[in-house]
Amino acid sequence: MSPWDKLLEVVGSLVSPDWGALILLVPLGVFGLVAGYLLWVMRRFATAGPAVSRPLPTAPTPPGIHIPGPSFRPLLASISAAALLLGLVIDPVVFVAGLLMTVIGLLGWLTDARKEYREVEKADATGHLENIPAPRFPTRTLIVFAVLFVGSLLIAGGVIPPRGGTSGGGGAVSPAPATQAPATPAPSGAPSAAPSPGGSQAPGGSGGATVTLTITAAGIAFDTDTLEVPANTPFQIVFTNNDAGIPHNVAIHKDSPTGPLVWAGDIFNGVETRTYEVPALPAGTYGFICTVHPNMTGTLTSK
Repeated sequence: MSPWDKLLEVVGSLVSPDWGALILLVPLGVFGLVAGYLLWVMRRFATAGPAVSRPLPTAPTPPGIHIPGPSFRPLLASISAAALLLGLVIDPVVFVAGLLMTVIGLLGWLTDARKEYREVEKADATGHLENIPAPRFPTRTLIVFAVLFVGSLLIAGGVIPPRGGTSGGGGAVSPAPATQAPATPAPSGAPSAAPSPGGSQAPGGSGGATVTLTITAAGIAFDTDTLEVPANTPFQIVFTNNDAGIPHNVAIHKDSPTGPLVWAGDIFNGVETRTYEVPALPAGTYGFICTVHPNMTGTLTSK
């Protein structure tokens, strides 16, 4: 494996991690947090000084001095960051919406911090600290966040705009397998063999029958990493996406999954099955990959 392929594999594991393995680590993480908290409490008790029998007198608060009002911008920034990370798993449209939300949240946070800093500068010059008015609850910003996030989910799910039965990019939407071409009689008078279930023609085939490959995506992984087709012969790929709500496709590249793009099928969310019509490929080695998840790869041989 080349360094570039290894880098893509590492990036793919970060973008689309093994959620099953991460979920198994949740109990260990909770145990570590509880154990750490207990150790911290024990340390505080061990290093605590003598208890104060009566409260210490406190100086009166000067008039006009009050506690600064809280800013809601950090909360908005955390919500937008969560949407941004969620978009890495769901769909690029959701990722773009999360990115816009993050920019809005961080700019608002920077604005509030700048206002507070100006008051501190004024206090240094006058010796009197005045706080800015308490910020209002960011209702409008939350509405904008809701519109961006819900709208991106509707676009990613194909609700807006509605996705028709067919679309460009080389993938024809036809869940059922394509009609098989009629068998032609062999010289002996017996009909030739139909294509084998594996996708390639059985020995003695007429050559006019459709070559069909079947690929399934489940758990953000292809069910096979090796395919074979006859050279210079158009073929079909019956691609089933069993990952509900997660977009996948099949794209073919020259030499390896990171080589020049030769053909790419439509990206669609699961659970759905589509049949791709792939043009004839010259003899050679190719790589197939999911455009959305670069960790989903395989090798296709045309000979």
